[in-house]
Amino acid sequence: DITDRKQMEQDLRASKELLEAVFHATLDSVQVLQCVRDAAGVLLDFEWLLTNEAAHRLLQRLDVRGRRLLEEAPAMRTNGVLEQFRRVVEQQQPVNFELLYPKEGRETWYHIAAAPFGDGLVVTWHEITARKQATAELLHLQRAQQQALFNAVLEAQETERQRMADTLHNGVGQTLYAAKLQVDQLGAGPETRLRASALLTDAIRQIRTLSHELTPTVLVEFGLAAALSDIGRAFSSRGLRFQCFIDLDAEPPLPQPLELAIYRIAQELAQNVVKHARASEASLAVETVPGFVLLRVEDNGVGFASTPAPGAGIGLRTIRDRVALLGGTIDVGSTPAFGTYVRIRFPTPSASEQV
Repeated sequence: DITDRKQMEQDLRASKELLEAVFHATLDSVQVLQCVRDAAGVLLDFEWLLTNEAAHRLLQRLDVRGRRLLEEAPAMRTNGVLEQFRRVVEQQQPVNFELLYPKEGRETWYHIAAAPFGDGLVVTWHEITARKQATAELLHLQRAQQQALFNAVLEAQETERQRMADTLHNGVGQTLYAAKLQVDQLGAGPETRLRASALLTDAIRQIRTLSHELTPTVLVEFGLAAALSDIGRAFSSRGLRFQCFIDLDAEPPLPQPLELAIYRIAQELAQNVVKHARASEASLAVETVPGFVLLRVEDNGVGFASTPAPGAGIGLRTIRDRVALLGGTIDVGSTPAFGTYVRIRFPTPSASEQV
Protein backbone atom coordinates (compact mmCIF):
# COMPACT_ATOMS: atom_id res chain seq x y z
CA ASP A 1 0.00 0.00 0.00
CA ILE A 2 0.97 3.70 -0.03
CA THR A 3 2.33 3.65 3.53
CA ASP A 4 4.65 0.72 2.77
CA ARG A 5 5.83 2.34 -0.45
CA LYS A 6 6.62 5.62 1.32
CA GLN A 7 8.51 3.72 3.99
CA MET A 8 10.52 1.92 1.33
CA GLU A 9 11.31 5.24 -0.37
CA GLN A 10 12.43 6.72 2.95
CA ASP A 11 14.61 3.70 3.65
CA LEU A 12 16.07 3.87 0.16
CA ARG A 13 16.75 7.58 0.52
CA ALA A 14 18.39 7.02 3.90
CA SER A 15 20.57 4.25 2.48
CA LYS A 16 21.57 6.48 -0.41
CA GLU A 17 22.47 9.33 1.94
CA LEU A 18 24.48 6.96 4.12
CA LEU A 19 26.39 5.59 1.12
CA GLU A 20 27.08 9.12 -0.13
CA ALA A 21 28.32 10.17 3.31
CA VAL A 22 30.65 7.15 3.49
CA PHE A 23 31.72 7.71 -0.13
CA HIS A 24 32.78 11.30 0.51
CA ALA A 25 34.15 10.73 4.02
CA THR A 26 36.64 8.01 3.07
CA LEU A 27 40.25 9.17 2.97
CA ASP A 28 41.00 7.16 -0.18
CA SER A 29 40.32 8.62 -3.60
CA VAL A 30 37.34 6.79 -5.16
CA GLN A 31 36.54 7.29 -8.83
CA VAL A 32 33.93 5.77 -11.11
CA LEU A 33 34.80 5.91 -14.81
CA GLN A 34 33.02 4.78 -17.95
CA CYS A 35 34.58 3.80 -21.27
CA VAL A 36 34.80 6.21 -24.19
CA ARG A 37 34.68 4.26 -27.45
CA ASP A 38 34.72 5.10 -31.16
CA ALA A 39 32.08 4.06 -33.66
CA ALA A 40 33.74 0.65 -34.01
CA GLY A 41 33.66 0.07 -30.26
CA VAL A 42 37.40 0.54 -29.77
CA LEU A 43 38.27 1.83 -26.31
CA LEU A 44 39.86 5.28 -26.62
CA ASP A 45 39.65 6.85 -23.17
CA PHE A 46 37.71 6.96 -19.92
CA GLU A 47 35.26 9.53 -18.61
CA TRP A 48 34.56 10.33 -14.99
CA LEU A 49 31.06 9.59 -13.74
CA LEU A 50 31.55 10.06 -10.02
CA THR A 51 34.33 11.15 -7.65
CA ASN A 52 34.58 11.72 -3.91
CA GLU A 53 36.23 14.54 -1.94
CA ALA A 54 39.58 12.72 -1.74
CA ALA A 55 39.57 12.34 -5.53
CA HIS A 56 38.98 16.10 -5.89
CA ARG A 57 42.11 16.73 -3.80
CA LEU A 58 44.13 14.21 -5.80
CA LEU A 59 43.01 15.61 -9.16
CA GLN A 60 43.12 19.18 -7.83
CA ARG A 61 39.66 19.88 -9.30
CA LEU A 62 36.29 20.24 -7.58
CA ASP A 63 34.34 18.52 -10.34
CA VAL A 64 35.64 16.32 -13.14
CA ARG A 65 32.37 14.60 -14.01
CA GLY A 66 32.03 14.30 -17.78
CA ARG A 67 35.71 15.06 -18.34
CA ARG A 68 38.07 12.61 -19.99
CA LEU A 69 40.96 10.94 -18.23
CA LEU A 70 43.64 11.63 -20.83
CA GLU A 71 42.59 15.27 -21.22
CA GLU A 72 42.97 15.93 -17.49
CA ALA A 73 45.91 13.59 -16.85
CA PRO A 74 47.79 12.79 -20.10
CA ALA A 75 50.55 11.13 -18.06
CA MET A 76 48.17 8.20 -17.49
CA ARG A 77 49.01 7.05 -21.02
CA THR A 78 52.76 6.85 -20.41
CA ASN A 79 52.89 5.70 -16.77
CA GLY A 80 50.95 2.50 -17.47
CA VAL A 81 47.67 3.44 -15.75
CA LEU A 82 45.63 3.59 -18.98
CA GLU A 83 46.84 0.12 -19.97
CA GLN A 84 45.93 -1.27 -16.53
CA PHE A 85 42.44 0.24 -16.73
CA ARG A 86 42.01 -1.14 -20.26
CA ARG A 87 42.94 -4.62 -18.98
CA VAL A 88 40.28 -4.40 -16.23
CA VAL A 89 37.55 -3.63 -18.77
CA GLU A 90 38.62 -6.07 -21.47
CA GLN A 91 39.38 -9.00 -19.15
CA GLN A 92 36.69 -8.16 -16.57
CA GLN A 93 39.22 -8.83 -13.82
CA PRO A 94 40.33 -6.52 -10.98
CA VAL A 95 43.93 -5.30 -10.78
CA ASN A 96 46.16 -3.95 -8.02
CA PHE A 97 49.39 -2.06 -8.61
CA GLU A 98 51.62 0.66 -7.16
CA LEU A 99 52.40 3.97 -8.81
CA LEU A 100 54.71 6.91 -8.15
CA TYR A 101 52.60 9.96 -9.02
CA PRO A 102 53.19 13.70 -8.45
CA LYS A 103 50.83 15.43 -6.04
CA GLU A 104 51.07 19.09 -5.06
CA GLY A 105 54.63 19.30 -6.32
CA ARG A 106 55.97 16.20 -4.52
CA GLU A 107 56.43 12.60 -5.58
CA THR A 108 53.79 10.44 -3.90
CA TRP A 109 53.32 6.67 -3.88
CA TYR A 110 49.85 5.15 -4.33
CA HIS A 111 48.36 1.68 -4.21
CA ILE A 112 45.71 1.57 -6.93
CA ALA A 113 42.89 -0.99 -6.99
CA ALA A 114 40.53 -1.13 -9.98
CA ALA A 115 37.49 -3.39 -10.52
CA PRO A 116 35.10 -3.69 -13.47
CA PHE A 117 31.75 -1.86 -13.19
CA GLY A 118 29.41 -2.04 -16.19
CA ASP A 119 31.21 -0.64 -19.25
CA GLY A 120 33.78 0.99 -17.02
CA LEU A 121 35.44 0.55 -13.66
CA VAL A 122 35.68 1.68 -10.05
CA VAL A 123 39.13 2.84 -8.91
CA THR A 124 40.55 3.59 -5.47
CA TRP A 125 43.85 5.40 -4.85
CA HIS A 126 45.40 4.78 -1.43
CA GLU A 127 48.51 6.79 -0.53
CA ILE A 128 51.40 4.59 0.69
CA THR A 129 54.26 7.11 0.67
CA ALA A 130 54.90 6.77 4.41
CA ARG A 131 55.02 2.99 4.12
CA LYS A 132 57.42 3.19 1.17
CA GLN A 133 59.68 5.59 3.06
CA ALA A 134 59.63 3.37 6.14
CA THR A 135 60.51 0.33 4.02
CA ALA A 136 63.34 2.21 2.32
CA GLU A 137 64.68 3.42 5.68
CA LEU A 138 64.51 -0.12 7.07
CA LEU A 139 66.40 -1.49 4.05
CA HIS A 140 68.99 1.26 4.44
CA LEU A 141 69.39 0.40 8.12
CA GLN A 142 69.69 -3.31 7.37
CA ARG A 143 72.32 -2.64 4.70
CA ALA A 144 74.22 -0.36 7.08
CA GLN A 145 74.17 -3.07 9.74
CA GLN A 146 75.30 -5.69 7.22
CA GLN A 147 78.08 -3.37 6.09
CA ALA A 148 79.20 -2.75 9.67
CA LEU A 149 79.22 -6.50 10.34
CA PHE A 150 81.12 -7.17 7.13
CA ASN A 151 83.70 -4.49 8.00
CA ALA A 152 84.14 -5.95 11.49
CA VAL A 153 84.62 -9.48 10.13
CA LEU A 154 86.99 -8.21 7.46
CA GLU A 155 89.02 -6.29 10.04
CA ALA A 156 89.23 -9.37 12.28
CA GLN A 157 90.34 -11.50 9.33
CA GLU A 158 93.01 -9.00 8.35
CA THR A 159 94.27 -8.76 11.92
CA GLU A 160 94.62 -12.54 12.06
CA ARG A 161 96.27 -12.60 8.63
CA GLN A 162 98.75 -9.97 9.82
CA ARG A 163 99.54 -12.01 12.94
CA MET A 164 100.09 -15.15 10.87
CA ALA A 165 102.23 -13.28 8.34
CA ASP A 166 104.42 -11.84 11.09
CA THR A 167 104.79 -15.29 12.65
CA LEU A 168 105.78 -16.85 9.33
CA HIS A 169 108.19 -14.09 8.39
CA ASN A 170 109.81 -13.36 11.74
CA GLY A 171 109.48 -16.83 13.25
CA VAL A 172 109.48 -19.70 10.78
CA GLY A 173 111.20 -17.71 8.04
CA GLN A 174 114.09 -16.65 10.24
CA THR A 175 114.47 -20.18 11.61
CA LEU A 176 114.67 -21.64 8.10
CA TYR A 177 117.23 -19.03 7.10
CA ALA A 178 119.37 -19.85 10.13
CA ALA A 179 119.10 -23.55 9.25
CA LYS A 180 120.26 -22.79 5.70
CA LEU A 181 123.32 -21.01 7.04
CA GLN A 182 124.13 -24.03 9.20
CA VAL A 183 123.62 -26.47 6.31
CA ASP A 184 125.98 -24.41 4.15
CA GLN A 185 128.69 -24.97 6.80
CA LEU A 186 128.18 -28.73 7.18
CA GLY A 187 130.86 -31.11 6.22
CA ALA A 188 128.65 -33.25 3.99
CA GLY A 189 129.36 -33.68 0.32
CA PRO A 190 128.75 -30.77 -2.06
CA GLU A 191 125.74 -32.41 -3.72
CA THR A 192 124.01 -33.07 -0.40
CA ARG A 193 124.65 -29.54 0.78
CA LEU A 194 123.37 -28.10 -2.50
CA ARG A 195 120.18 -30.19 -2.38
CA ALA A 196 119.50 -29.25 1.26
CA SER A 197 120.28 -25.59 0.58
CA ALA A 198 117.98 -25.58 -2.46
CA LEU A 199 115.14 -27.10 -0.45
CA LEU A 200 115.56 -24.54 2.32
CA THR A 201 115.76 -21.70 -0.22
CA ASP A 202 112.49 -22.91 -1.79
CA ALA A 203 110.86 -23.15 1.65
CA ILE A 204 111.96 -19.58 2.45
CA ARG A 205 110.57 -18.40 -0.89
CA GLN A 206 107.23 -20.12 -0.20
CA ILE A 207 107.09 -18.56 3.27
CA ARG A 208 107.69 -15.11 1.79
CA THR A 209 105.03 -15.66 -0.86
CA LEU A 210 102.49 -16.86 1.72
CA SER A 211 103.34 -13.95 4.01
CA HIS A 212 102.82 -11.53 1.11
CA GLU A 213 99.44 -13.04 0.27
CA LEU A 214 98.29 -12.96 3.89
CA THR A 215 98.96 -9.26 4.39
CA PRO A 216 98.72 -6.87 1.39
CA THR A 217 101.58 -4.51 2.28
CA VAL A 218 101.46 -3.00 -1.20
CA LEU A 219 97.79 -2.05 -0.68
CA VAL A 220 98.57 -0.21 2.55
CA GLU A 221 101.70 1.51 1.25
CA PHE A 222 100.89 2.22 -2.41
CA GLY A 223 97.11 1.99 -2.79
CA LEU A 224 94.54 -0.18 -4.55
CA ALA A 225 95.71 0.39 -8.14
CA ALA A 226 99.25 -0.73 -7.32
CA ALA A 227 97.98 -3.70 -5.29
CA LEU A 228 95.74 -4.89 -8.14
CA SER A 229 98.56 -4.56 -10.65
CA ASP A 230 100.74 -6.57 -8.27
CA ILE A 231 98.18 -9.41 -8.47
CA GLY A 232 98.77 -9.65 -12.22
CA ARG A 233 102.53 -9.79 -11.78
CA ALA A 234 102.29 -12.30 -8.93
CA PHE A 235 100.12 -14.75 -10.85
CA SER A 236 101.84 -14.49 -14.22
CA SER A 237 104.09 -17.40 -15.09
CA ARG A 238 105.66 -19.09 -18.10
CA GLY A 239 102.37 -20.77 -18.91
CA LEU A 240 100.01 -17.92 -18.01
CA ARG A 241 100.00 -14.33 -19.25
CA PHE A 242 97.97 -12.38 -16.68
CA GLN A 243 97.29 -8.79 -17.76
CA CYS A 244 95.89 -5.97 -15.61
CA PHE A 245 93.93 -2.92 -16.73
CA ILE A 246 93.36 -0.53 -13.85
CA ASP A 247 91.56 2.82 -14.14
CA LEU A 248 90.63 4.06 -10.69
CA ASP A 249 89.55 7.68 -10.41
CA ALA A 250 87.06 7.70 -7.53
CA GLU A 251 85.99 10.99 -5.99
CA PRO A 252 85.61 10.89 -3.06
CA PRO A 253 88.26 8.16 -2.50
CA LEU A 254 86.97 4.66 -1.84
CA PRO A 255 86.61 3.72 1.84
CA GLN A 256 89.36 1.43 3.12
CA PRO A 257 87.07 -1.58 3.82
CA LEU A 258 85.76 -1.46 0.23
CA GLU A 259 89.30 -1.24 -1.19
CA LEU A 260 90.35 -4.22 0.91
CA ALA A 261 87.28 -6.23 -0.15
CA ILE A 262 87.92 -5.48 -3.83
CA TYR A 263 91.55 -6.53 -3.44
CA ARG A 264 90.68 -9.80 -1.68
CA ILE A 265 87.99 -10.67 -4.24
CA ALA A 266 90.35 -9.94 -7.14
CA GLN A 267 93.00 -12.07 -5.42
CA GLU A 268 90.56 -14.97 -4.97
CA LEU A 269 89.43 -14.78 -8.62
CA ALA A 270 93.03 -14.77 -9.80
CA GLN A 271 93.77 -17.83 -7.67
CA ASN A 272 90.75 -19.58 -9.20
CA VAL A 273 92.14 -18.92 -12.67
CA VAL A 274 95.55 -20.37 -11.74
CA LYS A 275 94.14 -23.38 -9.89
CA HIS A 276 91.20 -24.39 -12.08
CA ALA A 277 91.06 -22.65 -15.47
CA ARG A 278 94.14 -24.18 -17.16
CA ALA A 279 94.34 -20.93 -19.12
CA SER A 280 97.19 -19.43 -21.13
CA GLU A 281 95.83 -15.90 -20.97
CA ALA A 282 93.82 -14.03 -18.36
CA SER A 283 92.99 -10.45 -17.52
CA LEU A 284 91.95 -8.38 -14.54
CA ALA A 285 90.21 -5.07 -15.24
CA VAL A 286 89.02 -2.64 -12.58
CA GLU A 287 87.57 0.79 -13.28
CA THR A 288 85.42 3.42 -11.61
CA VAL A 289 82.28 4.86 -13.21
CA PRO A 290 79.85 7.29 -11.56
CA GLY A 291 78.50 5.52 -8.48
CA PHE A 292 80.23 2.16 -9.04
CA VAL A 293 83.47 0.20 -9.20
CA LEU A 294 83.50 -2.41 -11.97
CA LEU A 295 85.70 -5.49 -11.66
CA ARG A 296 86.12 -8.02 -14.45
CA VAL A 297 88.25 -11.17 -14.61
CA GLU A 298 88.39 -13.22 -17.81
CA ASP A 299 90.39 -16.22 -18.99
CA ASN A 300 90.68 -18.46 -22.07
CA GLY A 301 90.73 -21.67 -20.05
CA VAL A 302 88.68 -24.84 -20.08
CA GLY A 303 85.51 -23.16 -18.74
CA PHE A 304 82.57 -25.14 -17.41
CA ALA A 305 79.08 -26.08 -18.60
CA SER A 306 76.98 -25.48 -15.50
CA THR A 307 78.89 -26.50 -12.39
CA PRO A 308 82.38 -25.09 -11.79
CA ALA A 309 85.21 -27.18 -10.41
CA PRO A 310 84.68 -28.12 -6.72
CA GLY A 311 87.26 -25.72 -5.33
CA ALA A 312 86.25 -22.93 -7.69
CA GLY A 313 82.59 -23.39 -6.72
CA ILE A 314 83.33 -22.82 -3.04
CA GLY A 315 85.39 -19.75 -3.91
CA LEU A 316 82.63 -18.32 -6.09
CA ARG A 317 80.02 -18.84 -3.36
CA THR A 318 82.23 -16.98 -0.90
CA ILE A 319 82.71 -14.16 -3.40
CA ARG A 320 78.95 -13.98 -4.07
CA ASP A 321 78.33 -13.62 -0.33
CA ARG A 322 80.92 -10.85 -0.02
CA VAL A 323 79.54 -8.99 -3.02
CA ALA A 324 75.99 -9.25 -1.67
CA LEU A 325 77.07 -7.84 1.71
CA LEU A 326 78.60 -4.89 -0.12
CA GLY A 327 75.35 -4.31 -2.02
CA GLY A 328 76.91 -5.28 -5.34
CA THR A 329 75.98 -7.58 -8.21
CA ILE A 330 77.93 -10.42 -9.81
CA ASP A 331 77.60 -12.08 -13.21
CA VAL A 332 79.45 -15.31 -14.00
CA GLY A 333 79.55 -16.80 -17.47
CA SER A 334 81.45 -19.71 -19.00
CA THR A 335 81.57 -21.90 -22.07
CA PRO A 336 83.47 -25.20 -22.11
CA ALA A 337 86.81 -24.80 -23.92
CA PHE A 338 86.27 -21.06 -24.36
CA GLY A 339 86.98 -19.72 -20.89
CA THR A 340 85.17 -17.96 -18.09
CA TYR A 341 84.33 -14.39 -17.13
CA VAL A 342 83.31 -12.88 -13.81
CA ARG A 343 81.88 -9.34 -13.75
CA ILE A 344 81.19 -7.57 -10.47
CA ARG A 345 79.69 -4.16 -9.79
CA PHE A 346 80.27 -2.52 -6.40
CA PRO A 347 78.26 0.57 -5.42
CA THR A 348 80.43 3.39 -4.10
CA PRO A 349 79.16 5.49 -1.18
CA SER A 350 78.67 9.22 -1.70
CA ALA A 351 80.72 11.78 0.18
CA SER A 352 77.85 12.35 2.65
CA GLU A 353 77.59 8.62 3.39
CA GLN A 354 81.30 8.45 4.27
CA VAL A 355 81.09 11.26 6.83
